[in-house]
Amino acid sequence: MTEIGFSIGDYYYWPNRRLNFLLKELIQRIPQVNAVELHAFSSLKEIMTNADLLNKFNYRSFHLPKKGYLKWVKDLNHCQKIVKFNHLIIHPNIVTNWPALLKYDLPIAVENMDKDKKKFKTLNELKSLLKKYPQLKFCFDLNHLHSNGFDNTSAWLKEFKNQIAEIHHSTVGNQYKKIFPGKRIKHSLCFYSQNSFDNLKIKQYPIILEGIIPPNDWKIIKKEFDFVKKNLK
Repeated sequence: MTEIGFSIGDYYYWPNRRLNFLLKELIQRIPQVNAVELHAFSSLKEIMTNADLLNKFNYRSFHLPKKGYLKWVKDLNHCQKIVKFNHLIIHPNIVTNWPALLKYDLPIAVENMDKDKKKFKTLNELKSLLKKYPQLKFCFDLNHLHSNGFDNTSAWLKEFKNQIAEIHHSTVGNQYKKIFPGKRIKHSLCFYSQNSFDNLKIKQYPIILEGIIPPNDWKIIKKEFDFVKKNLK
């Protein structure tokens, strides 16, 4: 079964962001969700306290923050045997000291960057990086790819098929207005992109769905999950 789940970071605008609450609700409301990605707004103490809940998911990742990522790597290294993250995801454009990042025996995966970043946007840039540091894995962000105007998804999948750790899927566009009328939001849900899975062969990889979610709107979350699950068959 394909591992499909959500980024907890996209519950940022919810009044109740406690990890315990979000994980329990996600498990109860959508029992088929079997993947989850955490962000740094959850404290290390919260993560450790909820290790049993986290380990109910088949796939668990943690998206390292832009600031303080080396401290997070050090701290997560101490609790990895308990929490058992499959991968730690990082934006490669923020890394200034690769040896310091890779000094621990942790599964690190780098994302391809969006159009607003200065580097690590192209296939060749990521290919060179992974060749230089073969211990790295690849987190393939489809929205980042398309934000650059690139439509060669199949070439990326072919090139990195043995190195892909997880897939990030979201969409950007006027659909924000359907979620937050009058507000300017960076991400929306891929549910609103009906063609987003056409000819996309990604069933073999864990898929993390990204997108700002209206506070307490579990109906949209369930709708999103069902849409993706159906279109991956």
